[in-house]
Amino acid sequence: LHGQPLYVRPSLDFVPFVYAPLYFYVSAGMAKVIGLSLFPLRLVSLLSSLACFAVIYAFVQRETGSRFHSLAAAALFAATFRAAGAWLDIARPDTLMLAFLLAGLYLARFGRSTLALATAGLLFALAFHTKQTALFIALPVAAGLAAMRGFRSLAFIGTFGLLGLGAVPVLNATHDGWYNYYVFFLPAHKPLVRSLIWGFWIGDLLRVMPVACGLAVVWLSQRRAGLGRAARFFYILALAGMVAAAWSGRLHYGGYRNALLPAYAGLAVVAALSAWTLA
Repeated sequence: LHGQPLYVRPSLDFVPFVYAPLYFYVSAGMAKVIGLSLFPLRLVSLLSSLACFAVIYAFVQRETGSRFHSLAAAALFAATFRAAGAWLDIARPDTLMLAFLLAGLYLARFGRSTLALATAGLLFALAFHTKQTALFIALPVAAGLAAMRGFRSLAFIGTFGLLGLGAVPVLNATHDGWYNYYVFFLPAHKPLVRSLIWGFWIGDLLRVMPVACGLAVVWLSQRRAGLGRAARFFYILALAGMVAAAWSGRLHYGGYRNALLPAYAGLAVVAALSAWTLA
């Protein structure tokens, strides 16, 4: 709010977070309207969480036409609140990133026009500038769109490449190199928590969502998946990216359960689709 840069040399007065900048700017805009406190920052997170529930519902509704399974998917994600660190309404960037990400995935899956795919690329770029782990999901989705949509996928790839990755050197130059230091260098050089190499799969996924994980494996491994090969291919790539983003966040020292949010959201959608198909 005072116009100072987010990424600067660390000092006793201020040490930047190791996050991309967009959440802070969105929250500052909210604080400009309703006053400076934790409330506007938490309000951004809460509204983003509601948007996540809505997009998860819309995903399953669009695929199945079942309100029951759509509501079950959104409710399953909501039920992971405690398992994901009780993170959905606090002053952190995760839910805003996830809202952009899910909206981008929705357009990437169902959008048919060049404009829709370009908008999906824009939403992925916004997710990346909110939290850099969105890159783990953007890359497999871009590869999948290239395989499924051919030349038309360039609308997604070009928009994300220009506004997402292309903005990195600009942001780094405007912050005298400190942007790369905090957003990429420091997170990449955190030591690994070796117990979570396998503990992530057993403790964070199977122990928390055993039925959802089982349903996801059953549906994604079927040759006749109920929604067609293109749908299954898309969800395999999207879920793989979301789980990879969560695993990466948990593997590094200091990573907390909030890193699991993308994986839990993806599993909620795929589990509901699997339950509908089996039914």
